[in-house]
Amino acid sequence: MKKKDKFRQSFTLIELITVMVIIMIMAGLVLGTGKAMRRRAKISRAESMIAALEIAITMYHADTGAYPRDNVANNIDMVDDLTNNTLGIANWQGPYIEFKDEDLNAAQTEVIDPWSSAYRYLIMQGYAGNKWGNEESYNLWSHGPDTSDDSYDGGTPNNDFGDDIYNW
Repeated sequence: MKKKDKFRQSFTLIELITVMVIIMIMAGLVLGTGKAMRRRAKISRAESMIAALEIAITMYHADTGAYPRDNVANNIDMVDDLTNNTLGIANWQGPYIEFKDEDLNAAQTEVIDPWSSAYRYLIMQGYAGNKWGNEESYNLWSHGPDTSDDSYDGGTPNNDFGDDIYNW
């Protein structure tokens, strides 16, 4: 009789495999959700940085009457204009923004997005005829999670911005 009681108290191989499968399915769901949440957190962080840069650029424009210098390939001039008065502008009241170390590249000269690409900044007043973004002021954007330049085909701006994150 003792043998039967002992046998009934143990788990069968099928029961153990069933429990392991259930645990693996639950782990997969948690890990999949975590990846999506990390992606969404990075997108929110990029949107917040674009909003903060917009405020800084607006304050700079209100004080100086001009936008910070632009360069679509990088944002070194914009960062310099918002944080230092290297040009000696009389009405400059900055710094207009302070960056955390993790928001800048290794050289501390360029603002980078959560995917380690530089934010793009372009004053649109010099691009008459291009119908995209903020035609009267400036455009500020990140290439987003895929880090590809969805907004240009051979150097010509277009309206296909894919997963880019932008201020217009």
